[in-house]
Formats: sequence, structure tokens, C-alpha cells
Amino acid sequence: MKARIVSIEEIRVAGKLVEADSQKGEVDFPGAWKEYFEVLSKTGNLDWGREYFGYSKNYMERDGRTTFDYLISMRIDDYREIPHGFIREIIPGGRYAIYTYRGELNPQRVRRFYDDIYFRWLREDGLTPSRNECFEYYDSRFKEGSEESEYDVWVPVI
Repeated sequence: MKARIVSIEEIRVAGKLVEADSQKGEVDFPGAWKEYFEVLSKTGNLDWGREYFGYSKNYMERDGRTTFDYLISMRIDDYREIPHGFIREIIPGGRYAIYTYRGELNPQRVRRFYDDIYFRWLREDGLTPSRNECFEYYDSRFKEGSEESEYDVWVPVI
């Protein structure tokens, strides 16, 4: 899959942090997203027209253990809008390679997609990740449970 390359300014987001640790088992990411939207609906901040981000950072592999932080979030302009318990974050600006995931979500398929990005497609495109992080970008193309669904994975590159 050929990446689209774009340069962006930083993106201010706020959301719910999920800590992933392979020694603790699979993280229920769909369940975490559901909780996130429940909080937003209670605060009146739920707007399906907005853009949503799954920001992965602090990725580390050591002694067969993989850990990373995953921030389920949305773009914000004013930090006063943040619901209680959410955290603020800035997704760094810069040059990104964008790969589009198509189809229904399932853990094995998503894992294979990420493996293809990092172990095949970036190399085939002559790109190198610049940081140990990435983000998922969800907009109106995402349709939960549908083979017609799409979202983008943005990888910072040099």
C-alpha cells in the first residue's frame, strides 16, 4: 500500500487514556471507545461530526513485554471543554505517512495492518518513522461493524 505524505501543524486533543500492557492481556479498545462516548454524551460534548483520534505513544518493547499509552480523544480548540477525568495532549506537527485501513475491525486484522505498515510498507515507500508513536484518525468514513468502514493511521516519518 502506498502512503499519502502530508505535513501538518500540531493538533490539540483531549480524551481518555488507556494503558496497554501485553503481560496484562488484550486491551478492550472497542469497550474503551464506548466508555469515552458515554462520557461525552453525558457532558453534552458528543458531536458525531467531529474528528476523533486514537493517539498511541510511549511504545516500548522489553523482555517480550510490549507497553504503550493510547489516548482516545477528539480535537479541541479550548481546553475548558474537557470533561472531568480527561487529559490534554498535543499531537506533534510534522511530516506524516498516512495508510488507510478498510473493513470491519477485528484484533488480528488490525494487528496485521500495523505489522504491514511498520515492517513492509514504510520500507517499500523509502520512509523511516521519526518517533515511536502514531495516531488513528476517525471521521465520517468510519462505520462501526461494517466492511465499508475506513480510518487512517498516521505515522510520523523522516
